[in-house]
Amino acid sequence: MKRALAYLRPAPAHPLRHTILAVLLLGVLSLVSNISTTAELSGQADVTWFFRLLFSKALNTGAVWAGLGVYVGWLWGRALVGALAAALASVGALAVHYALGNLNGIMEPSIWEENLHWFAASFLLSAPLGVVGVLARRRDWLGLLCRLVVPLGAIAEPFVVGMFRWPAGFSFPWPQLYSSYAVGAASIVLGIAGTVLVLTRWRRN
Repeated sequence: MKRALAYLRPAPAHPLRHTILAVLLLGVLSLVSNISTTAELSGQADVTWFFRLLFSKALNTGAVWAGLGVYVGWLWGRALVGALAAALASVGALAVHYALGNLNGIMEPSIWEENLHWFAASFLLSAPLGVVGVLARRRDWLGLLCRLVVPLGAIAEPFVVGMFRWPAGFSFPWPQLYSSYAVGAASIVLGIAGTVLVLTRWRRN
């Protein structure tokens, strides 16, 4: 038992506080980034629309939401607790997002029923990501592999979801297209940087 614990990093202090902060940040920012202005909708503020879409699409990437689950699992440090905390954190971020949308009149009350599948998927997918976060605290090869999950996912995601695809036969406003390209490129660059950082720090340890 002592030998196994020697491979683990010290548990972070105040995991509940950091979990709540992460949930609120993602829930609030992902909502704010979806708020459109009248000028954007009428095509009179394409540059502003581009940067808002850039922010919105970046916050709604799979890597960001997966990162929440991994981070929360890492905070709590125990497999079962980390899995449950990660699942609840992801559901909580969605709840914050939709609740604020309802309060501000951006979303209809039916948004809850219409997105029940997202809540279910978030809960089910985030639980194993919480375990990944717990294992990422290890100092061995398993810990290394778990730390690489999010950065490698960020590299793969643009190709998996088709962020660089050119829509043949359709005419899309340039902010929609180029914001996807920019987010895809940034995801790859940040994923590579994250991978290099993880490998460098692991070798030093």
